[in-house]
Amino acid sequence: MFDEATLSELNPEPVTIAVVGTVNVGKSSTLKTLVRDRDAEFPIDNRVGTTIDVNPWKAKFCSTTYMRFLDTPGLQHATEALESVKFGLHFSVEEIQQFFWDHGHLEDHEALRGAVDSDYLLYVVDVTKKPGRARINEFAILQKIKPMITLFNFVGNEDVPNEKEAWEEKLRNYGMNMLCEYDAHRFDVRHEEQLFKKLLASTEEGSVHFRAIDGHREIMAAHRSKQTGRAVDTIVDLLVECAIPEKEEHVERDVWKNRAEELQEELSDKVAEVESECLKSLLDIHELPTQLLERKAGGQGSSVEEGDEFFSENWKQWIGTGVASGAVSGAITGATIDAFTGGTSMMMGTLIGTGIGAALGIWGGNAFKTRFDTHDKRLTVAITDDGLKKLLAHSLQLLFDVQRRGMADDVSEFRIGSDAAMIKRFERGKCREHVAALLECVAPDQLNGVTQDSFDKGRLKRELQKVMKDVEIWGVNEVG
Repeated sequence: MFDEATLSELNPEPVTIAVVGTVNVGKSSTLKTLVRDRDAEFPIDNRVGTTIDVNPWKAKFCSTTYMRFLDTPGLQHATEALESVKFGLHFSVEEIQQFFWDHGHLEDHEALRGAVDSDYLLYVVDVTKKPGRARINEFAILQKIKPMITLFNFVGNEDVPNEKEAWEEKLRNYGMNMLCEYDAHRFDVRHEEQLFKKLLASTEEGSVHFRAIDGHREIMAAHRSKQTGRAVDTIVDLLVECAIPEKEEHVERDVWKNRAEELQEELSDKVAEVESECLKSLLDIHELPTQLLERKAGGQGSSVEEGDEFFSENWKQWIGTGVASGAVSGAITGATIDAFTGGTSMMMGTLIGTGIGAALGIWGGNAFKTRFDTHDKRLTVAITDDGLKKLLAHSLQLLFDVQRRGMADDVSEFRIGSDAAMIKRFERGKCREHVAALLECVAPDQLNGVTQDSFDKGRLKRELQKVMKDVEIWGVNEVG
């Protein structure tokens, strides 16, 4: 990504990118999302004047700082400054800086200093607000300083009208065509890729700046690919561990139903434990605290604790009303009795992280398949394709939402949606075929005599990657 010569050139003077704009448009949140550093110390608050100094963040490779990002205070007095300049638009940045200093607008002065000290500017705008005169005056000042790209924040906010088109028209009237969507609340890797393309277009190809920006882009892509690769391995392990450990016993015909429920509960507990570890691993891979899963549920038939914001309303309904004892019943087919059961009750105090899979009755019926051979009195309980599909949907929905989480919101406010949307994605186009092929990898005839250690995961991993591409999990293309 970086050769020794490039690092040597960048060592004394790394590429510097400043995030600029007015107050409360999400500059700090945008920067925190851009660097993907949960521990970056950029103050985030809805109050005016949260950022009062220029705060740097350094990107390093082999201990060499090759790029700096600057979080700047919000501009608040651009219109006042321009009105004070005698020559209208024929002003210098030095005059504006002096005005801010003379009139005690120290935060504006700091913001402009950070912009002047940088190589490139990212001008953040809130597209839920109209482009008024004050914003245009800020733009008029900033575009005199360094190459600038405008970032449209809050483009994913569907609750309020979007003024993106008005912003595009206004900015293009001022000759600004470097425009890019970048939402700090709803991250989209395609927007980030577009941003890097525009940054590269703003500098000379082959220059040290070009190599630094391109190298940073490659580092971010490699990090995303590594996370997705680890997620693939985690979900593969989940499916294998839940598909293989079927419960089997020889029992008398008059007690097989009761014993079937007991074996089902044992298998349900096992599946719950494995799924809990999978979901925690997915959070850990993306540097989210696994405590997010530790939400307690009430007893049978009760709802999630009031005030719990981690799960959507659909999740709460499923957990609250879908948990019920699954009575075993079935039809005699030849010498066997086949039955599909929906799960057992969720116990008091069960962690939701465990309870997602625990008592698979939250999915309704067909979670487990029970088979009793009347000839040799062999009872078998195993998870069904429907159960495995639900496990897959749970994990991919979590991964889908984790990847799209921006850094604008506090981590405690992170929520995952119902997997109903993911199940719908499974039914689209080629995805239906890919899901079927994935489930075939863990079908009973593929698992005869197979242990978790001897199972060949290669095919399952390839089929999972196809499904992940279909449902728009990012970073799959780079995974080996």
